[in-house]
Amino acid sequence: MLTVKLLQTPSVTLDGEQVNFPFKRAEALLYYMIVRRSATRQELISLLWESCDEAVGLKNLRNAIYTLKKTLGGEILLSPQKSVVTVNEEWEIDCDYDRFLAEQDYSAYQGPFLQGFAVKNAFSYEEWLGRTREKLQERYLSGLASRAEEAQREGQAALSQQYAAEYLREDPFDENMVTFLMRQYRQENQYAKAAQVYQRLKDTLAAELGASPLESTTMLYYELMNEWNDTVAPEKGEEDQIPVGRENAYSALRAAVESFRAQPGRNYSQVLSGEVGSGKSELINHFLKYAALDDFLVLRENCILSEQELFLGPWDRMMLVLSQFIRDEGVIIPEHVWHRLGRYFSAFAPEGEVASLHQADRTLVDAVLQMISAVARRRKVFVILEDVQWCDSQSMILLDMLLRRAEIGTLMVILTRRDNCVSKVGERVACCIADGLLGEQRLYPLTCGETKEFLCRELGVEAAEQLTQQFFQETGGNLYLLVELAQAYRRSGNMAEVADSTREILLNRLVGLGDAAVQVAHCVSMFPQRAPCTALLALMGQNDRMLTAGVEELGRRGLIFEESEGGISSYCFTHQRIRELVYAEQNFFQRRQLHLKIAQLIAERGTAEGNSVECREIAWHYRHGEAVLEALSYEIQALELETAQCCELFPVIYSVRGSLKTAGELAQLEEAARQDLAQLYRERADEAVLGRLERMLILIRGRLALFQGRMEEGSALLGALSGDTDPNRDSGLMVKACYLLAFYALQIQSADLAERYISTGIRLVERRGDMAQLAMFERLRGNYFCLRGEYDKSVYYLVESIESFEKQNGRVDYRMQIAGAHYDYGRVFRHRQDYVEACACYKKALALAGENGQYPGLVWIYVNYGRAVFALEDHSRAQILFRKGYEMGLEREELYGLTAAAAYTAYYEMRQGNYVQAAQALSTAQEMSERLESALEKGILCFVSMKIRAALDQGSCISPELEQLLEDSAENYARQGVRTLASIPNVFEEEQMARGLKDGITHKRSFRARELYSTKRNFMAE
Repeated sequence: MLTVKLLQTPSVTLDGEQVNFPFKRAEALLYYMIVRRSATRQELISLLWESCDEAVGLKNLRNAIYTLKKTLGGEILLSPQKSVVTVNEEWEIDCDYDRFLAEQDYSAYQGPFLQGFAVKNAFSYEEWLGRTREKLQERYLSGLASRAEEAQREGQAALSQQYAAEYLREDPFDENMVTFLMRQYRQENQYAKAAQVYQRLKDTLAAELGASPLESTTMLYYELMNEWNDTVAPEKGEEDQIPVGRENAYSALRAAVESFRAQPGRNYSQVLSGEVGSGKSELINHFLKYAALDDFLVLRENCILSEQELFLGPWDRMMLVLSQFIRDEGVIIPEHVWHRLGRYFSAFAPEGEVASLHQADRTLVDAVLQMISAVARRRKVFVILEDVQWCDSQSMILLDMLLRRAEIGTLMVILTRRDNCVSKVGERVACCIADGLLGEQRLYPLTCGETKEFLCRELGVEAAEQLTQQFFQETGGNLYLLVELAQAYRRSGNMAEVADSTREILLNRLVGLGDAAVQVAHCVSMFPQRAPCTALLALMGQNDRMLTAGVEELGRRGLIFEESEGGISSYCFTHQRIRELVYAEQNFFQRRQLHLKIAQLIAERGTAEGNSVECREIAWHYRHGEAVLEALSYEIQALELETAQCCELFPVIYSVRGSLKTAGELAQLEEAARQDLAQLYRERADEAVLGRLERMLILIRGRLALFQGRMEEGSALLGALSGDTDPNRDSGLMVKACYLLAFYALQIQSADLAERYISTGIRLVERRGDMAQLAMFERLRGNYFCLRGEYDKSVYYLVESIESFEKQNGRVDYRMQIAGAHYDYGRVFRHRQDYVEACACYKKALALAGENGQYPGLVWIYVNYGRAVFALEDHSRAQILFRKGYEMGLEREELYGLTAAAAYTAYYEMRQGNYVQAAQALSTAQEMSERLESALEKGILCFVSMKIRAALDQGSCISPELEQLLEDSAENYARQGVRTLASIPNVFEEEQMARGLKDGITHKRSFRARELYSTKRNFMAE
């Protein structure tokens, strides 16, 4: 008997003996035939030897069949007809695939279809494998869901939960099944298990997708937690109210504690993170009051700033409680453990002789672990350590090791820390969070609605209605400030006095600062977000001693904190209102001098070129220093960088942080810059500088115009710039203008214009000796030859371009350009009708650009990838690709490729019977086609219009909305498309339309009047 396992890591046994195949493709052939049972030779060649010609493919197939015969000792595959291959029915074959499908034996499904199996350079086989795997998984999950629901109806709760849990092991992202299982546990009051199901979903979504559960799932979770709280908490009085805005964190703490109480685990510990005054300690106080922790040994300590260098300070104090518990309860601790603890903690060493802890020194860790294990036999240990940002490094080393090595079910920890906790302590906490040893609960400032709820509790409904907006504006939702203001209002009842109270509360924290602290505070207040340490040192005249003293005093007062980003340390005020007060205390001349000095310091670093964020930072300081010309110069430089990355397809990637701006936002910034420039012209500022800025704005306006489809305006602006022959002018602007004009000429399939601008640009670049820009023009030249149908030349220049880019700085600045070159390479294969190789190129382009990348050009990749897949008749995949391109184009206002993406999306929506959505997409395609004069996209729109019109005429589609959009006949759309695409070689859609015309004219016998005469053109149809 031949036993074949396909629904897991594949294996084959013959009469109980494992079979090993000498060749991967022979093994792949067997698996395919076991599934299909019969296939044509041509089908098998296309599947496994797609890159070979037919003769070589047939030879390889014969060799593979012979290999299987030799390996299995008999003819497993037969060829009753010359063109067909079948599985020998005389063989007795036991296959889990057959048992799963035919017998509905769900135990046969032990994993994904052919798990871990792959064949190099066999893309069609990989696509078949992927489709089959998805189909089987979908069937398996559907069956599990049905069985779970059936078991629930029959009252078999345990069996229903088993099926649901098995479903989630296979598909942990399915929130419908998560809520189903949570409700199952809810009916049996198994709240801890329900909480674990939700937390597992939340962790999986965050780790894999960077997303959160749906709101409905989260609300169900909190309903369950509230029910759980009601079952275990003491009876609530009026005072037992969870702090406003902290319900989620409170529920998470309760769930973690109850899970820790119910069953062993290592992932119940939590850390509360928030700004100063966010209510971390208040939440813990409330939690300890109402959480019923009598069965735990609770150890609570605060880390203190003044003890930041004190060796094991917080642990030494907690050991006093532990040692007393050990003595009172008679817990037996081995003598050597007691002695070892005495070397480190005063509670165990009356003589006070303690050693120092190093990470490699495991003696203390081992001793503490043994002690906690012994104590946990009486009570589980519950440690609360607050303000760990001030914890000494040795205490954090010990805590980290305990979290990782403590016996499961003996120890749970709750930490609190301020936002942006840095240094070694912050790194260790972050590592524990990343490793799943700590769950983080962030305490954000209260929203306006939460502020109103807080005031209702504190001052009553009427006062809350009147005061919410002002209190929220004064405090920014900071819980500490809200409490202080509420108390001030309760004392006086006067809102004017309350407003002054905010200022007084904050100013009281500034009273008595030393000169060094005041000077540092002034410098830090100059920065709207964070003040880099290097800039602070320069502003302090390189007086590092004075800077250190000021920073330490401000830190002790809780006024500033340190944070680190990209290895650069900075300081920020703990509250924005404090920064505003410190900033306002300085007079205008103090502020102006500091702003100008900061702008010059950042500019002198020389890192602003290519960094729009830094350019805008310099401009901001120059603006506040009233240096308008310098500010405008950096603003326009930033705008040039931003439009280059947001409004060019496959742009060069500069150092930009955050999300990209939309074309509309950039247009508004450009208009504001033009107005400022005009004002400076009126004030007779430096004309040479103004002329350079004006030319940069022309480039920016032209780039925006082309991106938004205003071709004539963009061409006129950039044409004037590219023709500027003044030798004193910056040729870099002319090069960029030539590049843009050539690129967009290619997008509208104008070969003559493209050749003109490519040649001009290359001459300018060769003079400048910029190899990266030369590679960009080589890519355009490869596009130009592809447009002309000279594919060998096209491939030559595209390969040259890729190699040149990779010699620059690899896949950082020029990553999108390399992706664009691979995309262009795929177009060459597509024109040659080698669609499989084209798909491989598009996959590589997507891998480089990122499937959800933020830079322009992805719409075209998705569209042409979809066209290649469409030609291979893989319609399910094509639909996904076109839909992705369509949604991306709409979201990012990216016109190029949007017409084609919308048209094909309309076609697939029509096929699925979604006629309203089809009409919406088709309307978008028609609108975009009018805005962008692209022969290729117009031709694609004609092709899709032909297909939809034909479906309407045949009666397979009935839609008044589509009828209204498509007034011409299918034949007229085909003729229009053929004429439109006549100048572009080897377009798949043009060939399909020409073939459709031929078939339609040959077989059609009767014609309607509107098919014979066009009201839009004064000629008779052919």
